[in-house]
Amino acid sequence: MKNKKRTVVALTGAAIGTRIAAKKISEQKATEKERLVEEAIQARYYGDKQVYFVGGGIASLAGAAYLIRDANFDGKNIHIIEGMHILGGSNDGAGSTDKGFVCRGGRMLNEETYENFWDLFRSIPSLDMPNFSVTEEILNFDHLHPTHAQARLVDKDRNILDAHSMGFNNNDRMLMTKLLATPEEKLDHLTIRDWFDEHFFETNFWYMWQTTFAFQKWSSLFEFRRYMNRMMLEFSRIDTLEGVTRTPLNQYESLILPLKTFLDKHH
Repeated sequence: MKNKKRTVVALTGAAIGTRIAAKKISEQKATEKERLVEEAIQARYYGDKQVYFVGGGIASLAGAAYLIRDANFDGKNIHIIEGMHILGGSNDGAGSTDKGFVCRGGRMLNEETYENFWDLFRSIPSLDMPNFSVTEEILNFDHLHPTHAQARLVDKDRNILDAHSMGFNNNDRMLMTKLLATPEEKLDHLTIRDWFDEHFFETNFWYMWQTTFAFQKWSSLFEFRRYMNRMMLEFSRIDTLEGVTRTPLNQYESLILPLKTFLDKHH
C-alpha cells in the first residue's frame, strides 16, 4: 500500500514538474519571439515616407505616438494638420484667471476597462512628477482622491433622490438582456427609442446613464450597446460614479500637454 502511495506521489510530482518545464519553455519562446519582433522593428527603414494626420485630437496624437514608440518611425516625418491654434480636439482648455476657463468636454476614464489608454500613457512621461508616467500620475491621484458622488439625481425642488435602485421593471430587464445578446449588425438602423418602451426612459438608470455618457433617446442603439458592454462594471456603482477615474488637472493639461511634449521631443 505504501509503495502504491509512493508511486502515485512520484507520478504526480513528475506531472507537475513536466507542466512547470513546459510553461517555462513556452515563456522562453514568447520572450524570444518578442525580442525578434523588436529587433525587426528597430531595423526598419522607412526612407522618406511621410505620415499625415488630419485633425489634432487625441486620436491623431495617439497615432503619432504609436508610430514613434511601436514602429520606430522618424518623428520629423509625422505631420498633424489642425485648423485651430490648439491641439487636443474636445480635450482643449483655454482661459485665464480673469476671464475664466473653458473646456469643451471631459472624458470619463475607467481603470479596469481602458486598457489601450493606460498602455499608451504608460509610455508618456508626466510633466509634474519626474520619473513617473502619465498613467502612474493619474492612478496615484485617483486612488488618493476617489470619486464618490452623493447627489446623482436631484429633483426640480433641489431634493437629492435615492438613486441606488435602477428602477427597472421585468420588461426593461428582458429588453436589456435581449439587446446584449443581439449581434451588432442587426442594430445599425435602430435608435434607443426603437428598442425600449417608454417606462425605460423614466428609470433612475436611464437618467444616470444618459447624463453620464451623453445619450439621447434618438441616439444609436448599437453605440448604446457598446457602452453597456464596455462599462458593465459600473452598473453596481453608477449611483456614486466610484468607477470614474479622474485626472489631477483638466484633461488638456493632464493628457494633451504631456502627449504633445513627448511628440515635440521626437521632432
